[in-house]
Amino acid sequence: DPFDCGYLEYPQERSVYAAIEMALWDAAAKEAGQPLYRYWGGAVRERAPFVAYAYAVDPAEGHAPEKVAEIMAGIAQESVARTGASMFEFKIGLHPPMVEADVVRAVRAAVGPRIEIAVDANTGFTVEQARRFLFATLGHRLANIEEPVARLADAARLRADFPVPVSTHCADLDALAAHPAIDAVVSDPWSLGGAGPTLRFASQAAAIGKRFWLRARWELGVAWACLCHIGMAA
Repeated sequence: DPFDCGYLEYPQERSVYAAIEMALWDAAAKEAGQPLYRYWGGAVRERAPFVAYAYAVDPAEGHAPEKVAEIMAGIAQESVARTGASMFEFKIGLHPPMVEADVVRAVRAAVGPRIEIAVDANTGFTVEQARRFLFATLGHRLANIEEPVARLADAARLRADFPVPVSTHCADLDALAAHPAIDAVVSDPWSLGGAGPTLRFASQAAAIGKRFWLRARWELGVAWACLCHIGMAA
């Protein structure tokens, strides 16, 4: 199902509405003389953790497989040192599964045992490729794999067979409720229509047992600030 990923047919319209909605929340909180998270009722955590993120090494650059692993390991080490993040996530699915498994091994060696590692396949694997990758990386404690395959049902079956949490971009909670094995949903205020809808969505996702990951993309400073306040308030 090509709609499993949860992307909007007309994302620009939703994003424009979200921009206005977030600006109004910002104005309301400033009028009240409070930071936005407090205006919404206060912080629910002392610290909102961030993830250091990297894109895949482009296969078109023609690197040897061992160089792909070496390059990403260097990116991981630098990103964690620079950001202080407790998790490093990077894209996979552009290289063969065993090359991607070698990358995971190299990243684990580079960042050490205390940093969590997550991967984002963007539905780039077939089911068989995803199974080969997950089996090959069992000893490296992946904290999450995002969208390993295109179909929710196949992602749920992978989760049943491997001890690696699975997340999806699918924002259709009715569809997700049919797949309790899927752990988390990933979205953002500009896809969901603003800060208010995002807070409601987080609550609704929790009600069906799904963790909610906030995705940062395409944002300018105000939208990034809004993400931080949502992360503290929800």
